[in-house]
Amino acid sequence: MTNGIALGLAALAGVWFGWPALLLVIATLSTIAIIERRWQTALVVACIIIAAIGAWRSPQAQLSIDVTSIKASTSATGRIAEFPRPSANGQRLVMELSEVCIEEQCIPATGRVIVYVPAQDPPVARGATIHVDWRFDDLTALTPGYRNYVESQRAIGSAISWKASVVSPALSQWQWMASANQAVVDRIQQYIPGDAGALATGIITGDDSALSDQAEADFLETGTSHVTAVSGQNVALIIGFLSMWYQPHSPRGRTSFHAILILVVWSYAIFVGLEPPALRAAIFATLMVLGRHVSRRPDPITILSLTLGAMALWNPWVVQTVGYWLSAIASMAICLTLPTELSHSLRGAAWQIARASVVASFATMPLILMTFGSWSPITVAANVLLNPIMDIAFPLCYLFAIVAVFLPFVAPFVAIIPTVVLNLALDTVHQLTLLPLAGSIRMDELTPLAAFILWIPIALWIWLISGESDRWLRRLPNPTNETGTA
Repeated sequence: MTNGIALGLAALAGVWFGWPALLLVIATLSTIAIIERRWQTALVVACIIIAAIGAWRSPQAQLSIDVTSIKASTSATGRIAEFPRPSANGQRLVMELSEVCIEEQCIPATGRVIVYVPAQDPPVARGATIHVDWRFDDLTALTPGYRNYVESQRAIGSAISWKASVVSPALSQWQWMASANQAVVDRIQQYIPGDAGALATGIITGDDSALSDQAEADFLETGTSHVTAVSGQNVALIIGFLSMWYQPHSPRGRTSFHAILILVVWSYAIFVGLEPPALRAAIFATLMVLGRHVSRRPDPITILSLTLGAMALWNPWVVQTVGYWLSAIASMAICLTLPTELSHSLRGAAWQIARASVVASFATMPLILMTFGSWSPITVAANVLLNPIMDIAFPLCYLFAIVAVFLPFVAPFVAIIPTVVLNLALDTVHQLTLLPLAGSIRMDELTPLAAFILWIPIALWIWLISGESDRWLRRLPNPTNETGTA
């Protein structure tokens, strides 16, 4: 198990630090070997090779752009680099520039820009090349919290476009994903109007753009806006929901069921555009299912480490996005504190899940402060109260989406079921904003070093309460046993 963690972290270190990671890996493994008084040559060689591959894949060269020229530009052309996300008035795109234009004169340019474009029919898809008329703002013109977010996407600025046209279309599979995503959103909101419908599409597809200003402010103030983002929790709930309804008893039945689980998980991950959290959860779930299929008890921490390392090797740029690190830190905190098998009593299971939620909230706090500039103390209580409601809401909305798309004549009669739970979630969030703790802590200029220093005691606390401290202390040599004087 420890070997898997070492290999995963070596890959991540190689991509993140580049070639200096080789020295870091050697120094770390040497220190562990001295403490344990055991040298594992094969593991050291493997970690060095993996770190070297990561360093070779590491995105060392930064994208460049003449910011003076782009600030004066009136339009631009570029490729959509990531799955488009909905915004209040259309779509939010991450565009890799190929040229910018000042009136009729166009010049080559490179760089990533977050662009807000009007809604398109059909919606623009990842991989398409588009031309936009825009107003561009560089990082200095953005508010501190939003500037940190833009920088976390490796973008050089943000732009608002009032006209967008497709120069060359995306591959058919990416266009299908975008169109299917939009079709599901339209169908759900047709039968569940208002904030309840916007929340339903948010937790299923990540599209919460139809939320009212008040509802959106409530989620932001309570630090619960992540519930409308595609995350690993969605994948876990899908697996849990399917497992609740079917328990195979024969080897053939188990094989078939595990194949169905993997197929459903990857279908959902592809449907939401293979976002880093969904991709990480799909890989993690697949390895967990395969581990159980071969009658081994998978270690979640080992599998998570391998998953994060594999994602970094496959797409090195992902390590520079905030979504990857928020998902990684929250998942690691949950894996450390949530038992592989929950308590058989309802009270015990509820306590274990609530504790994991609290730990994840504190674990991600430094990164949230560094990226968005604010964090609310009410976030901890809000997640504890809201997570059980969303655990019920997601499977209900997931099933309703299937009904709305394939059995639309039934949808009006069953829409009330998810609507009741969704309204309960909205009311809970709104009531939490009325509590005294709902005010936010603001740190607009929290540096990465300060965030790391803030995170150290939190990480130590998580390690101590997780039981991992006992696991690692048992690896140390016992002088008493070595001298034979037990």
